[in-house]
Amino acid sequence: MSGVAKIVVADDHPLVRAGVVAALQERDFCRVVGEAADALQSLQLVERCKPDLLILDLELGCEFPAETLIPGCRERHPELKVLILSGHTETRHVLPLRDLGVDGFVVKSEAPDCLTQAVRLVLDGEKWFSHAVAAAISARSAQPDLLDRLTPRELQVLRLMHEGRDNEAIAQVLGLSKQTIRRYATIIYEKLGVKNRIEAILALEARDWQVLA
Repeated sequence: MSGVAKIVVADDHPLVRAGVVAALQERDFCRVVGEAADALQSLQLVERCKPDLLILDLELGCEFPAETLIPGCRERHPELKVLILSGHTETRHVLPLRDLGVDGFVVKSEAPDCLTQAVRLVLDGEKWFSHAVAAAISARSAQPDLLDRLTPRELQVLRLMHEGRDNEAIAQVLGLSKQTIRRYATIIYEKLGVKNRIEAILALEARDWQVLA
């Protein structure tokens, strides 16, 4: 991209945030315009600063997960690119983020130069995933199943069901009406060929255990 890109860094560990900022501050193609320690700060900074890229820790230690935070940020700023920063490379963490269309995923154990390379490529419109993450995605792609019929939002609703949330709680998390969640549930059951929530949850669990085996 042309010009200097604006970046928001969201991580609940001050030392990690400082390390990310330090790795980027000497680069002439970007500048950090905000730092967030939780989900609420992330949303506020995205709305106020309108960054080109959000570097997001997978686990902010907040009241709602990245699978909810990312759509919330993009509702405020549709052009936002998202680069995940995490120590987790397990399939159960990676796949929901892939389904949300994140632009990259960097493992925290990698060198700072790896982060800056990923940032540059993502800002240029490319995807960038650490080797371990790319391997997890590739392995899963070779095992298609009924859950692949679900849209990212439908899969998000199903995962919230799996967490034990009822329709009202899911509606509150996603900022939607209870009736809309009921419609999503009906569509999910039809696509999976199941009759109820329990069977849908079992289908999700079976898929996740299979890819982790």
